[in-house]
Order: sequence, then C-alpha cells, then structure tokens
Amino acid sequence: MFRPQPLTPYQHLASVRTAYIKFREVLSESYWFIPGVMALGAILLALVSIYIGRDISADYLGGISWIYTRDPQAARTLLSMVGGSLITVAGVIFSVTLVALTNASSQFGTRILRTFARDTGNKVVLGAFVGTFLFCLLVMRPITGGQNSFVPHLAVLLAIVLAMLCFGLLIYFIHHVIGILQSDNVVSALCHDLKESIRRIYPEELEDKAGPAHAQLPRDFDTRSVPIYTLQTDYIESLDVDALVKVAEKHDLVIRTEKQPGNFVLRNATLARSYPPEPFSDEICEYIASSFKLASRRSYVQDIGFGFEQLVLVAIRAISPAVNNQLLAMTCIDRICEALELLSTRKVPSAYRLDKRGNLRVIAAPVSYRAAVGLGFDLIGESAKSSPCVTVHLLQSIANLLHVATPPELHGALTEMARKVRDRAMQNSDDDIGRQDIENAYSNVLQKTFQPRQAA
Repeated sequence: MFRPQPLTPYQHLASVRTAYIKFREVLSESYWFIPGVMALGAILLALVSIYIGRDISADYLGGISWIYTRDPQAARTLLSMVGGSLITVAGVIFSVTLVALTNASSQFGTRILRTFARDTGNKVVLGAFVGTFLFCLLVMRPITGGQNSFVPHLAVLLAIVLAMLCFGLLIYFIHHVIGILQSDNVVSALCHDLKESIRRIYPEELEDKAGPAHAQLPRDFDTRSVPIYTLQTDYIESLDVDALVKVAEKHDLVIRTEKQPGNFVLRNATLARSYPPEPFSDEICEYIASSFKLASRRSYVQDIGFGFEQLVLVAIRAISPAVNNQLLAMTCIDRICEALELLSTRKVPSAYRLDKRGNLRVIAAPVSYRAAVGLGFDLIGESAKSSPCVTVHLLQSIANLLHVATPPELHGALTEMARKVRDRAMQNSDDDIGRQDIENAYSNVLQKTFQPRQAA
C-alpha cells in the first residue's frame, strides 16, 4: 500500500487544455481582471495623451471653444469635477446593485451572486468608471500655471469624451442589471452555462480515444491493485484522463478511477486503483494523485452535475412555501429539458480508455444519461410531489423530451424517472382532479415511450 507524499510542483500536473479551461473559469468569475485591464489601459492612455499633448499647440484646438480651456486652474477644476463625480456615481450605483442582489438571492439562492460575477457587462462598466477616474487623476498631475504653464489639451478633451461614454454606460448598466435579475433571465443564464459545460465535457474527438463498452479487466484487479489516496479534503474539480493514460502506458499499468469530478473527498480517500503493484513507486503514485485537481468549491470545469444542481436549487426554492413560485419551477424544468436534449445529441464516451496500441489503460466512468436524468429531475420530483401542477408539467416535459431524444439509454432513464415522479405524487396528493391530471400526463409519457423518434 503506497501513500503519496505531500504534492510538490510536478511538471505534468495537467494537460494544457484543462489548465486553460480552469484559468478561463477563474478569470470569468473574478471581478478584478477586466476592470484591472481597463484601468491599466486608462493609465497608458493618460501618459500617451500627455506626451502627445506637449507637441500640440494651443491654437490647434482653439476653435473648439466649448470643450477647450486655456486656464490651467479651469482645467484642474474640470478634471477634478469629472473624476470625483464619476467615482461617486460608481460607488452609489454598485452599492444599490448589491442591495438588489441581496434581495434576489433570497429568492434564487446565494449562488446567483456567482452568475452576476461572471457577467462581463457589469465588469466593463466598473472598469470604465474606475479607468476614467484614474485618467483624470493622472492628467491633473502635469498641469502647471505661471510663466511656464502647461495644459494637456488633448488629454482634457479625452477626459470629457470618456465622461460622456461613462454616463452612456450608466444608462446601459441600469437597464442591464434590471434584465439579468429577472427570473427568466437568471434561469436562462444558468442553462447557458450548463450547455457550455456539456459541450466541453463531451467533445466528439474523445470518441476516438475510447475503448469498447466492456473491456476486459484483469481477474485479480480488485485484490492486487494499489489504492491511490488523497492528502486533503476538498471537491474534485477536474480529472486529467490523458495524463493517466500517459503514465499507464509508460509503466504498463491499468488505472481505475474511484471518484468523479464533483465528488467530495475526505483526507485519505481512495481516488483510484492501479494494477499491477510491481513497478509501482512514490513517483507514480504522486503522478496519478496529481491528475485529480481539488478545489474548495465546485465549478463548471468538468462537473456537469454542478450545472444541473444550479437549476435544481432554483426550482426547489421556487416550490418551497416560503417562495411559492411554481411558474419559476416550471421554467427551470424547461431549461433542464433543453440541456438534456443537447446531451442526447452527444454520445457519452466509453469509460474504458485505450492507448495507441489498443491496450486498456484507464477506466474513468463519465456521467451517463441515466445519471444526468437523475441530477436534473430527481430532487425536483421529490419536492413537487405535493404540487400537482408542477408534477404534471414535469411529466409533460419528460414526454416531450422522449419525442426528440434518440439514445435508448436516455429513453429508459426518462421512463423510469416518470414512473418514480408519478408514484411519489400519487402517494402525496389528495386532490382527485390533480391525481387524474397526473395519470393523464403519465399515460402520455408511456405513449411516447413506445413510439420513440428514430435517429436521423
């Protein structure tokens, strides 16, 4: 039994693609990157405009009298007024926005703050206000009076143009925030993130690397394989399967993963098992363990379940008596069906990964159609068992999905889920009319089950 030593910087920690996805995910959720870049651009623009302004005579811009000033004190006053007013407006607007987000999080849950943080428009507005403030601050510095007076005329002109642009962005920002806080738009944004995750996790090029549906494991794999442990407690954010295939091919190993991205692992939990034990070493153990990237929270990098749970949490909160917004729950169900329809067009790759010579190297089970259906509908069906209208809508949505989806495994999972939803609702509903509507909706599911759409 080999346990890894504390991880050191390893030169093959992850593939370039996985590292890029993680880096892009971190930047998309950061609220400093875009404003920081725009602030840096404003600083460079200020320096360049001041440098160029030294070579522009005052008479050249004198014809534009309504924005041009010859007085250094007047230029300082103008820049001070523009910079001070912009930073004040930015502070007030974003403070009010945070109050609105706090109220919205009580309806949708605190995870809506993460969706707001990923929004690019808000960051651009913040960056424009902060950047213009810094621009005015830097342009004020070289203004001098007296015998050798200097006023950077071009920079003052640019400050006025930037101020006008900022107030235009202010109108956009108010309109944009009102839009993104609407329930339909929140759910649509969550569905968009889930669909992007599906497209990324199930690319078509992975099919060429996958093995047959059932590859042959060594008979003594369970008894002789070596467990690989983790030394920390966190969520599995991503798994570099290509790195596992590489080390397995190099050392003639067969590796089976025991955990998936999205799983929560405790210290000394088994991440994978490797066979055979003879060529094993601490270096190999470290390499395999480092293929599992752990993080303090779940993300969209390789965790498809996280995307489904975002929509499910909004739906469950909407069904709860505290919110009692059943129409919002129905909207979440519609978006989950949209994501499952996209998933039905992607063939889930085999869990068995082969090397270039066709030898079995890694067994890493992806999220199956059945698991995805459970992630999308199971908790909603449990929460809606006392709400006939939401249950009926869920059964109707399953019937519609059966009509457009083609994979047989997905058909079986949807039919089984519909039966489970129907049984739960019939046991908890005392409304005769509601029970009849549920039975009619379930009958429609059964009809679609026996008449699946043929694949193109």
